[in-house]
Formats: sequence, C-alpha cells, structure tokens
Amino acid sequence: MEHLFAGTFCPALECPLELNSLNTMSSFVRKHHAKGQLDAILKRHSQKLRSRGQDEIDQNYWRLIRAIQGSSRLLSTSARSECASPKRAEQIVLAFVRMAQHAEQWIRSPEDWPAPVGNSAIQFRSLVNHLFAAYPVPNFVSRLWLKKRVNPWDLPMYFHLAAGKSIRQFDRTLKPILCKKTASYFMLAPDDLSPLAAMSWARLRSLGADPRLARRLVSCTSLADPTRLDAFWDTVIRFLVRHQPLTLDESEQIVRFVFDQKFRPVRYLMDHGHWTSGEGYEPLQPDLCLKRQSIRSLRRNMAHWQTEFASKLGLPEVKQSKGWEPSGIAPLEIHQGDEVWTIEELLSPDELRIEGGIMRHCVAIYRDSCRRKHSSIWSLRVRRGNLKKRLLTIQVIPNTRTICQTKGKSNSSPTQQANEFLKIWATQEGLKIPNF
Repeated sequence: MEHLFAGTFCPALECPLELNSLNTMSSFVRKHHAKGQLDAILKRHSQKLRSRGQDEIDQNYWRLIRAIQGSSRLLSTSARSECASPKRAEQIVLAFVRMAQHAEQWIRSPEDWPAPVGNSAIQFRSLVNHLFAAYPVPNFVSRLWLKKRVNPWDLPMYFHLAAGKSIRQFDRTLKPILCKKTASYFMLAPDDLSPLAAMSWARLRSLGADPRLARRLVSCTSLADPTRLDAFWDTVIRFLVRHQPLTLDESEQIVRFVFDQKFRPVRYLMDHGHWTSGEGYEPLQPDLCLKRQSIRSLRRNMAHWQTEFASKLGLPEVKQSKGWEPSGIAPLEIHQGDEVWTIEELLSPDELRIEGGIMRHCVAIYRDSCRRKHSSIWSLRVRRGNLKKRLLTIQVIPNTRTICQTKGKSNSSPTQQANEFLKIWATQEGLKIPNF
C-alpha cells in the first residue's frame, strides 16, 4: 500500500497512521488553508486601495502589515488565533485599512510598536493607542476600529479622547447627559459596552448605582439609551439606590414596571407587545412618580398589577371585540389656544377596558348595557401638542338623554374645568345634568 503525505511518497506501511500523526496532519492543513485565506484578504484590500488611486494609503497599509507580522501574532493563523477564522481576519484587516487611511494622524511609527504579551485583543488595543493616542483612551472606544460599519462619529470620538479632551466637549448634545462626574465614570465603563451604553452606565454610576446594578440596567432595560435619562429616571435610579440592597432581578423588574406604566401605550400592553391601530395610545399611569412611594407600596403594585389592571384590560380576551352602534349624540371638540378639548363616545369593549385601565375605575362592566343601548359611555379628554390626557368618564342614558354619572381618575369628582366643558356639551346636545 502506498501513502502520499504533503506531496511526499512514503514506503509501504502495513499499519494505519497513528492518531497523533492524523491530528498533526489536520492541524497543518488547517493552518495552511487559513494562511492562504489571510493572504487573499490582505491582497484584496490592497487592490481596492490601488484601484481607487490611493497608492500612498496602500504603502502605509503594507508598512503597517509588515510591522505587525514582524513583532506580534495579530496576523497569526495558528489554530487558536483570531485570523484562523476568515470572518475575524476580514474584520481585523479592515481595521488596518482604516489605520492606514488615517496615517497622517499617526503620532508614532508602527515599526516602533512594542507588542505586549497577551491575547489579540490586548495587542490590538496597544497598536491603536501606540499609533494615535497621546492620552489614555477607554478600551471600549478603541474597539470602534474593529466595527464592520463605523458610525460617522465613532472615529472622531476616538481621536477626540486620544487628544486628551473631555467627552463633554465632543458634542454639545451630550452636555445635558454627561455632567463632569458622569464624564469621569464614562472613562471607566466596561470594555464590551458601546459608547452610548457607556454613557448610560456612567450616568447611573454618578447617581449612586454600583457597577453591577448599572451594568444590569444598561444591558437589560430601556435605559441603554442615554437620551432617556432625564430628571424622571434620575428619581427612579435614586429610588433604587436608596432602597438597596435589592436583587438585580428585582431592580430590573422595577425599571420595566415603571416604563410600562408610565410610557407604554395601553394598546401595546393589551396586544402583548404588538402595535395595532386604534384607541389606547395613552399609558396607564402617565403621572407615575416614585418620589413619595415606599418600596413596600411599589412591590404591592407590581405584585397586583397583572390581576388588577390586566383583568380590567381583558388581556386574555380577544384583541378586537365587536362594538356597538353610536347613540346618535354628537361628540364635542373645542380648540382653546394650544389645547383641544374633546368628548368622544366609546364604542367597543376594548375602548371601555382601556378607559377603565387608565382612569382606574370599573367602566368596563357597562359593555352589556351599552350593547343593549341602555347606556352610552363618553370620555372627556384634552390634547396639548402630542400629549393626550383623559380627565373624565361620562355615562349617559340615551333614551332620556340624561347624564347619570361623571367620574374622574380613581372615581374622583370632576374638576371645575372639566365641569365647564361638560356643561357646554350638554347644552349643545340638549342633555340633562342632574345634581350629583
């Protein structure tokens, strides 16, 4: 039997190759194949630069490659190296192209780079900072060079920090988000966060959150977006800090609960996270505030909101229930400065459940009465810009055209202003208003 290995003829071997020989052969083939792929990637990017007439960038590109190959394992194709994977090799080489495109901003020569001992991530950050950084740059910012598609402000942010400037000076729009204390925490953010998530992390740390709590909220809640962190969310974070120790799970649940109650449209909650058209774009508790709440009362609300609110909203029921015909009474719409006051009829069980959920009363039980035309339910609302607010729920007996009930939030009495618009509507439609 004849065996051929790597192009060399071997004498007849009556026994099979040993396992170690097979492993060596496989490792050799894999490494040889990975090296061929890496060489192809390097040449392809060089050809792209030359085809665009960027010969000087191409020269700096190869200068960088030679320096890296001579002093580090960043371009190694051994089994455990980054460049053994074609996808990762493409990502790293693209970063080298970007470095060559900014060669005019090199403050040190690539040939003088002292490659540190460590993995490829450590060596890559060292190389970037050797070329460009006069001052320390956070690791998560150095990683921006490796992104497949960089944002227009990614590399300018790196150069800004590398020149020793504060992140607060980078963009005027960041100043309301990043105070001096927050800016100092920004430089200490975890390595794997994006710059925006790092801003949120730093803001939470400046409000007193410990690193684990800040990391959990940034990773698992809507607070990953620093533009959300206004004065209201400051009170929420201070609430969590004030009531420590809380588990990370409970802290996350509190933030999700507050967001759902204050900002999520009711229709979104009714349809289990799916957007639909129609009524219900107001949140359940738009005025929610934690300043005067105790942790005990908040826990009670969280524990019971599914049974209390969900039963009113009918979450387990059909999303779109069949409605009923209008009563024949006309609605009201009055424009008063930048405000629009309306009184609108509710014509389906869904609309009654939404009204009851937001206003915190039991108007949803009147659906059968509405179907039989024994009752007609109306909602008094005011719109200021994009903000809508419900102020009053009204029950009318259609046959006698009598207003028999008016209830504000949590069955409170109508305000004087709400009563004025109620009287205007009653006069317009010839409705009777008994003395309640």
